[in-house]
Amino acid sequence: MPSLRSCLEKVEHAPAVLAIKSGLISIFPVLIIGAAALVSRNFPISCYQQCIETALSGKLVEFFDFIYNATFGMLAVYLTYTISYQYVRQYDYNRASLASPLTSLICFSILSGVKINTVTWDALGVKGVFIAIISALLATRMQMMLTSFFEKRIRRYNEGSDVEFNYSVFMILPTVIVVFSFGLFNLIITSVFHTSSVYELFVSTANAIVIPLGRSFASGLLMVLGSSLLWFFGIHGSNVLEAVTEQLFTPAIAINMELVALGQAPTEIFTKQFFDVFILMGGCGTALCLLIALALFSKQKRNMRLAKLAIIPLLFNVNELLIFGYPVIFNIVLFIPFMLTPLVSFLITYSAMSLGWVPLTAAEVNWTTPVLLSGYMVTGSIAGVFLQLFTIGIGVLIYRPFVKIYDAKSEVASKRLITELVDMKKMSEETLTPVVLTGLNDKHGTLARSLASDLKFALSRQDLQLYYQPQYDNHGKCVGAESLLRWNHPIFGMMYPPLVIEIARESKMLTALETYVFIHAVKDAKIVREETRFDGEISVNISAATLQTPKYQLLLKRFIESDYVGQDEICLEITEQTALRSGGNTTDCLNAVKNLGYRLAIDDFSMGHTSLAYLQENYFDVVKLDGALVTDMMKNSRSYDIVKTITALSKTLGFSVIAEYVETKEQVAMLEAVGCFHYQGYLFSKAIERDALIEKLLSEKI
Repeated sequence: MPSLRSCLEKVEHAPAVLAIKSGLISIFPVLIIGAAALVSRNFPISCYQQCIETALSGKLVEFFDFIYNATFGMLAVYLTYTISYQYVRQYDYNRASLASPLTSLICFSILSGVKINTVTWDALGVKGVFIAIISALLATRMQMMLTSFFEKRIRRYNEGSDVEFNYSVFMILPTVIVVFSFGLFNLIITSVFHTSSVYELFVSTANAIVIPLGRSFASGLLMVLGSSLLWFFGIHGSNVLEAVTEQLFTPAIAINMELVALGQAPTEIFTKQFFDVFILMGGCGTALCLLIALALFSKQKRNMRLAKLAIIPLLFNVNELLIFGYPVIFNIVLFIPFMLTPLVSFLITYSAMSLGWVPLTAAEVNWTTPVLLSGYMVTGSIAGVFLQLFTIGIGVLIYRPFVKIYDAKSEVASKRLITELVDMKKMSEETLTPVVLTGLNDKHGTLARSLASDLKFALSRQDLQLYYQPQYDNHGKCVGAESLLRWNHPIFGMMYPPLVIEIARESKMLTALETYVFIHAVKDAKIVREETRFDGEISVNISAATLQTPKYQLLLKRFIESDYVGQDEICLEITEQTALRSGGNTTDCLNAVKNLGYRLAIDDFSMGHTSLAYLQENYFDVVKLDGALVTDMMKNSRSYDIVKTITALSKTLGFSVIAEYVETKEQVAMLEAVGCFHYQGYLFSKAIERDALIEKLLSEKI
């Protein structure tokens, strides 16, 4: 029998759930704009409200309403499209990538009961989120299955003609079946239950359960649990149970206010303000507690940025930014605290008020009134503030372990993606097939773009490190060291260096990164020489594109004219795959670099036509053998002959040869036999930090 944990993980990683989360994240800009408009429109200060209502003859209020209606007012529509699109991508089903979201929008319109002539638009906004989720998932899945079914049995229309036209014609039948199925389902539901739409059925059912209980502990408890449960599944619980609030709890505050006006003590515990002020602090799920838990206990930068963005809307009880942006909806890990926190707040508040420790609510406040201020206003006592602080503290403690669990799960998932991203880069290197990682339209592309942002930040903070791999001659003397970039990511640890270089190249940061490496390598080289009297050269990797930039050439000149670099102390290694092609500009560039006093090396050298052409002009002082040749020469006679030929050329053309990936004494013996006397590899040393290199050089002199 599968364990509960494995079952939960399967649910969490199900394509439908992943599509919902990705779809919610996709509309994050809409949420930010909508939250800003909503807070601006409902800022709970009377003078501010009077100001915006009179300013520009009320046009300012209209402006905020326009923005709200175009964002939160159409939220379900946007979600239908994004969730459908993300669901298609989960299956990598490109043929339905456009048709399915459009079909889902049609089906959403059917289930939500949108009727132009009667202007029933409420379901297009936050109220219709659940219908949007159902429509997107069911319609998309049905269309993908039908498309696959018909592709095996029906030939495409007019082969050889316009591809897009053929595709559109082919999709007619699957689309018709899906739309008519939704229409039939909606007709059955509305006819059997005598309701205008599926959404209205949810509302009437919820109200029919709670309202008969009257204003009681049981109805209050159901109000809290029902609202939270509905929100977790994407149903706007507060709106669904709005009739319950209006019939049971809104009149209660009027009763209390009337009693206070008569000089009597209020009697009603369960009022609308009871829930708004003490249970729904920050919105559903007592979202303010989740926000504080994220700020205090989450180590993920994304969550910290979200907390900063959501804090102002949440202070005014606008919770959509956090609930959709985290996201909480269909987040299995957060289900328990999302349900438990408002329940505990309900029990604490009920106990405190029934025992007389905190006055009952006896004043109306706007639902956007910030926490603490609202607690004082509705109770007329500082005890209301302390009650809010206490319940918030308990709520934060409830959320804390679950935030940490979700952080850990997200970290594991991200590390798995990093491994896959590295594998994609390695495959690209092996097959010589280019891949633009940051341009991928999937989770790998999203991670690659996130890494680009992190790399830019690390570069600005100078949080990148340089390691050095020593190079030895056949007498065991250290003759040089190659500087190697290392990035210790705060979450993923040491990153695969070629992946870092690729991310930098795609993000147009390669020149900045290589400049950083050169400057730090030169400064480290000076320290190494001063402390060890090391007379070998330090090599620095550089791309051809960066080497040819005027800014980099000016940097080379500035350092050679300073006290940092002496003649022939720094060797610039150019990878063969990006090596310079012959031409006037190239010739001038290489001559200028050599005349400054830098040595030039060509890295990953093999025996292609282009490789040999690089040696004809005699620009390069050093040739570093392709590691694949060195590791293969022990068992492959062709690789052995190639290495032997290159070493023979070195004697004729006057360049030295360094073999990389040297890991055994047998390799050294074979290389020495063919005339290669300089080596770099794990047999001699792995890449080490500067201070470790200094210690190693000093110990070898003893």
